[in-house]
Amino acid sequence: RGHNVYVVVSTEDWAKRPVPDALRHALVGR
Repeated sequence: RGHNVYVVVSTEDWAKRPVPDALRHALVGR
């Protein structure tokens, strides 16, 4: 459960920060 929440928060945090296209593609691909 805790891990799930961390993933959600991390996703929102990444959305607000400039993410490299390569890293973003890797996250989306996952």
